[in-house]
Amino acid sequence: MSPHTNKSNIQCLATNQHRTANTVFAYLASATIAILGSMNQASASSLTTQSKITGGYESNPFLAPSSGYIDYAKLDVPYIEPEQHAGRYTRLKLTTNYNRLLDFSFAHATLITRINYDGKFFTSQQTNNANEQHLNFSIGSEHPISFVKKGKFYFGAKAGLVEDLYFDRDSGEEQRVDDIRVGDRYNYDYVGLITQISKKSKRYGYSIKAGYQNRDYDDPKLISQYDHSRLNIDVNWNYSLSKSTKLSLQYGYQQHDYDERPSRSDSGRLLKRNPAREYRYNLFGSTLRYRWSKQLVTYFQFDYKKRSDQYQSYDNYDRYRVKTRLRYELNKKHKFRFALAYFDRDYPNAFAFNDILQREKKYTGLDIDVKYRYNIEKGTYIWLALGREEEKSTDKRYEFTNVTNEIGIKFDW
Repeated sequence: MSPHTNKSNIQCLATNQHRTANTVFAYLASATIAILGSMNQASASSLTTQSKITGGYESNPFLAPSSGYIDYAKLDVPYIEPEQHAGRYTRLKLTTNYNRLLDFSFAHATLITRINYDGKFFTSQQTNNANEQHLNFSIGSEHPISFVKKGKFYFGAKAGLVEDLYFDRDSGEEQRVDDIRVGDRYNYDYVGLITQISKKSKRYGYSIKAGYQNRDYDDPKLISQYDHSRLNIDVNWNYSLSKSTKLSLQYGYQQHDYDERPSRSDSGRLLKRNPAREYRYNLFGSTLRYRWSKQLVTYFQFDYKKRSDQYQSYDNYDRYRVKTRLRYELNKKHKFRFALAYFDRDYPNAFAFNDILQREKKYTGLDIDVKYRYNIEKGTYIWLALGREEEKSTDKRYEFTNVTNEIGIKFDW
């Protein structure tokens, strides 16, 4: 079989996978409508909408490098002097939930539907390439498990759209290849399925969640597109060691299989003849929560994430992260949050700038977040937040600092 025939078969298979996922989602929605129409009697339902409106400022929304650098990834090895643009933004988040009890003669269940919208818009033309929008929809049903006390089973489907411009971090302008715009490279829609088993009790709880998702990206000219499928499995377990102490453990597995985005060879070269990327992720995490008093709670978190590149292991990485959070409630009106996180991500087989003559690729990062919240009434509060994100890297294209401050209001309809 020729390489061209094999590639054609792979693309055909990927197309069929996308069609299958869309068909499953359509069938599930139709089945839900049929269920609503065939219920034996009227059932209780609830409809809620939550809104968050935010005004904020970012010192570096394009995550431009902190200083000038020599770009060893380009053939002419130019010296780059990045332009940092600060900007103000408005952000709108809307979440609508509709739940309905389904009362059958043979069982009880709850229909759960949710629509999420998240839009972030910068106010100046200089920074509006950093605008982004997310729209997500999910529908499913939750059932009690008769043989597990307080156990629940959920099965559902989800779909969504994402608009996120592919821009040049050095300038904030839309990316171009041979003077052709390719800014729509990161835009995609997706469909997926989710299933989960969970149990909660006074002393302990657990959940086992599995999901499958197909992402269909826009097809830019001259460069490969990002279409791929995702499989994930997440296992969470928590146990109250005492009245003041709770331990949580987590394991996660992810599988990302791309349709045509080529892998890098062991020398860092990106060749069209290389097979499409296949990544495998394993995550191990733990969180210890300790309540010092009625007002003060602290969290200490550690997790380790390993990525395996299935071709020649070039993009393998090991990431370690530690995080601490503090929550202080002065009273029912005034609440404070503080979070500090540090990570170290090491690529043992990769090179900075993907240039074999450069140092090993490595990233470190430090995030600080402070938030004050004032409760006006039930379901309504305002908040002030400050954040600072900093990353260092041997690949100077991705070394940046970004400071954020914002004020917002949240209310329920």
